[in-house]
Amino acid sequence: MLARNIEKWEKDIEWKGRKEGRKEGRQEGRQEGRQEGLKEGLKEGLKEGRKEEAAIILLKLIRRKFGQVPDWTNEKVKSAELELIERWSDNFVFADALEDVFSS
Repeated sequence: MLARNIEKWEKDIEWKGRKEGRKEGRQEGRQEGRQEGLKEGLKEGLKEGRKEEAAIILLKLIRRKFGQVPDWTNEKVKSAELELIERWSDNFVFADALEDVFSS
């Protein structure tokens, strides 16, 4: 009988240990998930901010060089990805006409 009780206690202790381990694991997983989410959100936010600023600067330069620009220019620049805006900014330096800015 004592052996059975000891065996039962051992199983109870093992079960409680596993339960506590799973609980701790879930808490650690949630915390890591939150941190990863914050990091990814910050990265995306910074990229979006850089894109918006690059678009504003390019449009400002285009207006200064070519005067009033058609609406399609604003829409095209504001909806473009950062890499494309950067390419257009390089094109701008040597552009003689608005269309030159957007050429490949």
